[in-house]
Amino acid sequence: MTDDKFFDDARSLFLMEGWKEFNKELEVMASSFTFDGCSSSDEFWRSKGALEAIRRIQAYEDMVKQAEEEKV
Repeated sequence: MTDDKFFDDARSLFLMEGWKEFNKELEVMASSFTFDGCSSSDEFWRSKGALEAIRRIQAYEDMVKQAEEEKV
């Protein structure tokens, strides 16, 4: 896939209503995380990993837009 096609496809994705709804759901999920209720270190690290994954997905649009700007 060429860079231009990748950025065109990503731009199309970010304009979709489903992408916007998905990001709203991610925001709800991220705000529901609390580490106070973790009863073990395993539970803490699983929760931390899940929250990290959510934050990466939330940052994806900005990362792609920044990469496209830097490409020019």
